[in-house]
Amino acid sequence: MGGIACFEKEQPVVIDNERYVMRRMINPSTWQLESEINGLLVTKTQTELLELYMAGQLRFVISEWDNVNRDEIRYKRQVASLDQLP
Repeated sequence: MGGIACFEKEQPVVIDNERYVMRRMINPSTWQLESEINGLLVTKTQTELLELYMAGQLRFVISEWDNVNRDEIRYKRQVASLDQLP
């Protein structure tokens, strides 16, 4: 099943097998993405995102992730946060 996707706020994407959400457009040519695993923010230009897409390293997530997967992501984020404690 195909779908239509574009660079827009809250669009989930996979870059190099890691899930991100496009959180905000900083300016007309720059996006801020948030890792779904650890919550870290990454900044990419629109050109970088297009190059990643053309190279097959960026994929759009068209369908909603199931609740089980979201729970697993939340758990991994909590564990990652706890690992950073002294």
